[in-house]
Amino acid sequence: MILLESSILGFVSIVVGLATGYVLSWILIYVINKQSFGWTIEFHAPLRLIAVSLSITFLASILAGIFPSRLAGRIQLPTAIQGE
Repeated sequence: MILLESSILGFVSIVVGLATGYVLSWILIYVINKQSFGWTIEFHAPLRLIAVSLSITFLASILAGIFPSRLAGRIQLPTAIQGE
């Protein structure tokens, strides 16, 4: 369950980060640069770099859930419930 939660959190962070990054870069290129400096540049998305960084982010979120899930797997439920 903990591993599933960490992977879902990683996936959601990827989706939100990707959408936010594209929106902010579009605003910077086509709005702020044009108003502040009077020029703009061509938008280019380095797809390979984006794919690699998204993969690393998802892998890191899964790896971050492994240690807590192993610790949770060692808990004796009857003893833990009795302690409550």
